[in-house]
Amino acid sequence: MPKRLPGMLLGLLLCAAPIASAEDPAPAAQEESWDARLADVKGDVQIFEGGGEQGLPAEKDMPVNEGDRLLLGADGSADLTLDGGSLIHLSANTDFTVGQLDRKSTAFKLAFGTFLAKIEKLLSAQSLIVQTPTAVAAVRGTEFGVEVDKESPDEAHVGVFDEGKVEVKGESGGSEILIGGQETKVVKGQAPARAYQLSRLARHRSYMRGVLKKRLSGWRKRWKALPQARRRELRAKALSRMREHGEKLKERRQRLKEEGEQRLRGKQRGDAEVERKKKKMDEFRESIRRRRGGQ
Repeated sequence: MPKRLPGMLLGLLLCAAPIASAEDPAPAAQEESWDARLADVKGDVQIFEGGGEQGLPAEKDMPVNEGDRLLLGADGSADLTLDGGSLIHLSANTDFTVGQLDRKSTAFKLAFGTFLAKIEKLLSAQSLIVQTPTAVAAVRGTEFGVEVDKESPDEAHVGVFDEGKVEVKGESGGSEILIGGQETKVVKGQAPARAYQLSRLARHRSYMRGVLKKRLSGWRKRWKALPQARRRELRAKALSRMREHGEKLKERRQRLKEEGEQRLRGKQRGDAEVERKKKKMDEFRESIRRRRGGQ
C-alpha cells in the first residue's frame, strides 16, 4: 500500500492542475490587455463611456476601456498611461477614442486635436497604431506626435521627436518611414509627403523633453499594477461619482436658469410698472394742459 502512494499523489496533482488553471484565469487575461488609466486630467475633459452619447466629466486615475472617447475643451488636457511605462498626452480641443487595448494590437483614433506620446519599446509581435481621418501611424517604441486641425481634418501631421521610428500610411496607399527629428504631412486621398525636418510639431519638442518624460519617470517609480477585477471596481466607482457630479451640475444649471428667468420676469414686471406710472403721469399732464388751454 505505501508503494502505491506516490503514484496516487501524482495522479491527484495532475487532475487538480487544470482545475486550478480554470478557476484563476485573471493573470492570463491581464496579460492580454494594457492597464490603461487617466494619469492626469485638467480643465474641460468629457469621457463618453464606450462611445455613448452622454458625456461625463473625466476623473484622474480612472481606468479606461476600449471604445471610450475623450473630448477635450478649450482649457482641457489629459494624460493616459499604459502600464505606467508609456504616456500619452492629449491637448486642448482634441477628440480621441480608445480603439483597442490588446497588447499585441493596440489602436487609437484621433478625429482632431493634438496627440503626444512616449511609448515604451514594443516587442516584434506587438503593434500600436494611431488612426486619423487621412492617415495611419504605426509605432514601435518612440517619442512622437500626431496633429489634426479641427477646421481642416482632411490633413494630418505626424512627427518623431528625438528617438524612435514611425511608419505613416495614407489612405490611397504609399508609406513613409520617419526617424528622430522628421515629420510628414498626409492630405486626404494622397500618399504621405516625403519626410522632412521637424517643423509644425517642433513646438512640442520642449514639452516632450521637459514635461512628458519627467511625468513618465514619476509614473514608472510609483506604478502599481492592478488586476482586472480591481480596475473594473475603480472604474465603476469613478463613473458613479462622475454621474452624480454630472447630475449636480445639471441641477445647478437648471436652478441658475430658473433664477435667471425669475429675475427677467421681475425686471419685466418692474419695467411694466414703470411704464404704467409714466403713462399715468403723461395722462395727468395732458389733462392739466387741456384745462389750462380751456381757460
